[in-house]
Amino acid sequence: MNVPEYMKEQLEFMGHLGLFYLILIALFAIPLIGTFVIVLIKGVVDFKYGIMAAGGVGLVLLIYYLYKISRVMLMGIKKNSNIVSQDVNRQLKAGKSFRVSIFNGLVSVSLGSEKSIPNTDLIQSLKELAELKSQGIINADELTQLKAKILDPQQLYLS
Repeated sequence: MNVPEYMKEQLEFMGHLGLFYLILIALFAIPLIGTFVIVLIKGVVDFKYGIMAAGGVGLVLLIYYLYKISRVMLMGIKKNSNIVSQDVNRQLKAGKSFRVSIFNGLVSVSLGSEKSIPNTDLIQSLKELAELKSQGIINADELTQLKAKILDPQQLYLS
């Protein structure tokens, strides 16, 4: 982008003007903040017993509300755990598997048999193996070994 010469001069001038005002503000702000801090410290020293009393009251209130909130949370956890245990018992009696996870899946517990519908990736892999066998790329023994590995994921780590 071509910027005309007069605009470059104006931009440079505005930059210098902005820097001037920034320095001017800093020259006033720094002593003003220092004065404020000194007055604040002086006030704290003069009112130290009042500040300590207010801090004590604040601490007591904080502890009280933390206790109250934690109690409500524990009641909710107990209530939800009863619901979860009832659901788990119902699914176990029906012979179904279940999975409970907390902390967005960080901790999970699974019980029961995994009777799930095979996913399409597994079926597709088996079809591809059959196709390789029909083309003569792999023999019957290799087909059996590869099918066992696909159907039993633990064998992938054993071989």
